[in-house]
Amino acid sequence: MRVLFCQTTPYPPEEIGGALSNTHALCGMLRTRGFDVSVLAGKCSISLRSVLQSIRPRTSPQLGYPVHRENDPLTAARALCREDKPALAVVQLGDIAGLSRVFVEEKVPALVYFHDLYSVDPVVMSPGEPLLSYAASSEFLAGKIRKVFNCEISVLPVMVNAADYRVTTERRVVTFVNPIPRKGVEIALALAAYRPDIPFEFVEAWRLGGRVVKYLKARILHHGNVRLLRSTIDMRPVYQRSRIVLAPSLCDEAWGRVVSEGQVSGIPALVSDSGGLPAAIGPGGLIVSRAAPIVEWLRALALLWDNTSEYDLLSTRASEHAARPDFQADTIADRAAELFKADAAC
Repeated sequence: MRVLFCQTTPYPPEEIGGALSNTHALCGMLRTRGFDVSVLAGKCSISLRSVLQSIRPRTSPQLGYPVHRENDPLTAARALCREDKPALAVVQLGDIAGLSRVFVEEKVPALVYFHDLYSVDPVVMSPGEPLLSYAASSEFLAGKIRKVFNCEISVLPVMVNAADYRVTTERRVVTFVNPIPRKGVEIALALAAYRPDIPFEFVEAWRLGGRVVKYLKARILHHGNVRLLRSTIDMRPVYQRSRIVLAPSLCDEAWGRVVSEGQVSGIPALVSDSGGLPAAIGPGGLIVSRAAPIVEWLRALALLWDNTSEYDLLSTRASEHAARPDFQADTIADRAAELFKADAAC
């Protein structure tokens, strides 16, 4: 069965993020089940490409499946419908409405796969259109969409292939991924300021502009215990140093992929109560209200960093949570295969 994953935004290694990591993992697992998978993505600008080449390898890693990188993904989507004749298009990021319209016009069934609330556009939600179906990456996100649009939506959970993330941790640093305001960067900086004895690593995920990087570096100069790392496809060296994954997000997260990635190696997390983060962490860490004063965050951080017995207990629970049967990559891949076949037959 031929499946085309589609977005109008760039794809790894040009862009890195949770939804993109999920797509790459899903493509790999579907290929082992006999699916013919490919990705259609937008290209980054020439100026941005030159910047990326200066900070990332000039040669792309072998992804194992075709990736069509196009300046005009909508036109390319129409051409691929006629040339490659996919059985199903999975529409995810960027101009979701535009891509959905192309596939409906070309009579190709499309599954709109939502990874966050920001991409849920009323223009896309056409429950009466037989060629369109909908899925979300978490039960939290699916519930939100059902409540607003009163439509049928499947849940296709985030896929974390344990072999891609499992490490023996040195437990040396607090790891904070995606240091931007809505992810709670100010909380992270405050914690670093109050605990100068704890080393923090801030890791870029979504591409940060030059001014933002300059601003972050200026802020970090005042903290001798914070290091800023540029984005990377391979997160294992990051988790190898990590003792705690910090996710103090201020927005309604669909899930919290970094939490799940860390739990594979028994790394507990300290998270806010935003969106799907409590479901992602389960019993493997501590949850603080995103509206809580910094003293509550400091108390939770101290419990994880300073209390060895509490840390060991939560580390064990994190490992157990990561090993639950319904969250294994094979289980999710089987669910995806079943869902894709049903949607392609609509």
